[in-house]
Amino acid sequence: MQDRSQGRAFAPEDFDFEALYQGKAPMDGVKLDRAPWDIGEPQPAVVALEEGGQLCSEILDAGCGLGEHAIFLAERGYRVTGFDAAPSAIAQARERAAARDVDVDFVLADATRLAELEQRFTTVLDSALYHCLGDQQRTDYAAALYRVTSRAPNCTCSASPTLPRLACGCPTKSVRTTCAPIWERTGISAISGSRAT
Repeated sequence: MQDRSQGRAFAPEDFDFEALYQGKAPMDGVKLDRAPWDIGEPQPAVVALEEGGQLCSEILDAGCGLGEHAIFLAERGYRVTGFDAAPSAIAQARERAAARDVDVDFVLADATRLAELEQRFTTVLDSALYHCLGDQQRTDYAAALYRVTSRAPNCTCSASPTLPRLACGCPTKSVRTTCAPIWERTGISAISGSRAT
């Protein structure tokens, strides 16, 4: 990952998301007023997937952050679980869901293990979590997703276009390379905002 505003590279796993959700600097030299992907509504790519009928319950919103995608989908009748490793993000997501009177299960979980979840998900919605993991973390994450999904999951991966300064721009090929050995059938239905290879 590269902070293009500063012209220096850094490892995605060095970014402190919990600090960001607490309103603090996520790492030395990086100042943000808020999480840049939090636009107060679901990302347009997620809306397009839902409107196009490409999602089905039960949905796992991976790295859900403040829960905007999970809440949006629950409002449309999907059964959704969102997970994030940042306790502050999960607390804020629960508050947002309660304020909108929406039933979403928000879980604090490590993406590389997902020990808190059981096998039941049909669709995985990943809006830039994969792109924020290091190489070994990506492999572990794919294995954890395999454990909690049905045997023919629909994995939807979207790098947020609102992250021009922070997204590492993980190539499409990397997603397929990581997931293919673990899932016999990897249905990556959409990848947007990533560099294609």
